[in-house]
Amino acid sequence: MPMLHVLSSIYLAAAGIAEPAPVFLFNSNPVAVDDTASVQCLTIQSINVLANDYDSDGDPLTVTSVDWQTGNHGYAEVDGNMISYSADSVGTDEIYYSVSDGNGGTATAKLTVTITGRHCNL
Repeated sequence: MPMLHVLSSIYLAAAGIAEPAPVFLFNSNPVAVDDTASVQCLTIQSINVLANDYDSDGDPLTVTSVDWQTGNHGYAEVDGNMISYSADSVGTDEIYYSVSDGNGGTATAKLTVTITGRHCNL
């Protein structure tokens, strides 16, 4: 849902008198698109989940959090504007991540990580 910001401004009326007037600014929420990644077991990989996310207002996006959904084959954390994923065992993990546009707009998407490799289950 777009956020509404109301600012106050002054304009000069026809009679030459300064009067207050509201200025309405709308902030659209960003759009976070689901991602997939393939990671070799026993490695750490930075995944650029913002590559396919966007904000129609042109606001810069940041990754704000990660949350596990399914699987437990590694560890994920926010690393700047990427997700750092450390793979411990073969399998598939689903992780939800949230993005912010810095103006109150947020969105969530899913990152599906497939971990591959031989003889790496710890």
